[in-house]
Amino acid sequence: MSQFNLSSYTILRPEKISWFFPHQTNDLLSEVKSKSLRGFLRKAPELLAEHGLIQNISQISKEEFVAWLPYYTEKMAEQSYEILATPEWFDLKMEQKKEVYSIFINQGERMVAALIFTYTPENNHSSIAFRANDRLDIFSGGRSSIGALLDYAFLKWSLEKKCTAISAGRTRNAFGVINTIGNLDYKLRFGYQPQPTINTDIETSVPLNEAGCVYFYGWQDQKLLLFALHPTGSEFDTNLSRYTTAQLGFKEITY
Repeated sequence: MSQFNLSSYTILRPEKISWFFPHQTNDLLSEVKSKSLRGFLRKAPELLAEHGLIQNISQISKEEFVAWLPYYTEKMAEQSYEILATPEWFDLKMEQKKEVYSIFINQGERMVAALIFTYTPENNHSSIAFRANDRLDIFSGGRSSIGALLDYAFLKWSLEKKCTAISAGRTRNAFGVINTIGNLDYKLRFGYQPQPTINTDIETSVPLNEAGCVYFYGWQDQKLLLFALHPTGSEFDTNLSRYTTAQLGFKEITY
């Protein structure tokens, strides 16, 4: 994996990015940036009923968490993803005085999607920990899936709880190399806002994929920007520039 030196551009790259949803909003859907995704989520109750999907949100015990792990492990193996959910993780959350909740979606007797999140009563924070789901596309437009219903249920729960921080977890900050560009697009479409993870390492280089391309967040002139880095003349999709806001800019770098 080759590295691109950012020093000459005076860019500092946080190694990890945390994602937060605006917790003070009174209208969840108004914060969702994608028009098609908003339309999909408005139909969530109808879609669940139409496809015989039953959604349940509840606080879970360690026994219930452990009983869910085979489903999670199977779905992670299908994508060759690292297994991070373990019984020891649950024990740690209990030591940290956190509550663990599940959002399970079943179709008949079969689980088709699940999201695990934590809630901290002390500071009223919620945070997504793990997710897993079948490849079950229930929207004819093809841009939204059952996974989006998990996020929507989590965000509704958190806003109804009046959480003072709503987190979708954190990701490594090199999209198209370590994480997929699709993962970045999904976060931005949903309205999650990036922040450098507290105490993350700060780098002066960024890894590149085989085509020499990468999306990443970095500080330049004390401003956090989304950068699209790619060779001059290469075919690299820079459509994520559409998520530019007054608070978060976008810059393309060619070399």
